[in-house]
Amino acid sequence: MQSLVIDPSIALKCLLPEADSEQALQAIDRHALQAPEWLAAECAEILAYRVRRGEIDRERAADALADLELLPISWVGDFQLVGPAFDIAVEIGRPIQDCLYLALAVERNLQLLTADRSLLEALDGHPQLFVRVDLLDELIG
Repeated sequence: MQSLVIDPSIALKCLLPEADSEQALQAIDRHALQAPEWLAAECAEILAYRVRRGEIDRERAADALADLELLPISWVGDFQLVGPAFDIAVEIGRPIQDCLYLALAVERNLQLLTADRSLLEALDGHPQLFVRVDLLDELIG
């Protein structure tokens, strides 16, 4: 089974009903998943934000966060990714958090699956990163 790196945009589609949730579930069923440990904290931050905005109730958000450990993810320590993520962040002008996923994909020569179109656009013009990033709608569609 081929491995791929996922980011919060994919993880949350697997945990909550969203546009393209079914496609995200299909994609993760066909791949072994890897992610930096930061994924858990970032998912928690996004869920807390959605609770504060009234988009989701606290109980449903807490359940989704608890369900994160049910996803078949091989967790990778963040510390080993910080240096390469820093270099990528400086190069492409994205937050270090986003670049942790890119660094993992580069380090392990894996595809990164995301639903974050702006992340893909930030890589335009930076072919030296040697990372394959696929948008969910393009992978499934």
